[in-house]
Amino acid sequence: MSITRTALLAAAAAAAQNCSRVVRVGTFDQATPYALAPATRWLDDERACFAYYRQPSGARALDLLGRGDLDLAFMGSMPWSNAVARGAGVTAVSVLMDIKSS
Repeated sequence: MSITRTALLAAAAAAAQNCSRVVRVGTFDQATPYALAPATRWLDDERACFAYYRQPSGARALDLLGRGDLDLAFMGSMPWSNAVARGAGVTAVSVLMDIKSS
């Protein structure tokens, strides 16, 4: 399912009614600890709400980040390292899994 810029902006506007800042997050359907955040809304408070948008791939998430349609995104190491190699202005904030301990 593709997310259009209009849909992202409309969803962010609706969420913004209850908080001062909406953080737009690209996520994937994976069984990981961060997958609980959209369902429980446990990161939201009066200063920021997190709006989650499912992405079909890391490449799509990077495209939306580059256009300013997402503020941050969860993604694998391959899309991130490819973006860094191409000179994209992305930063890794956290590493959730380490292949050595898998």
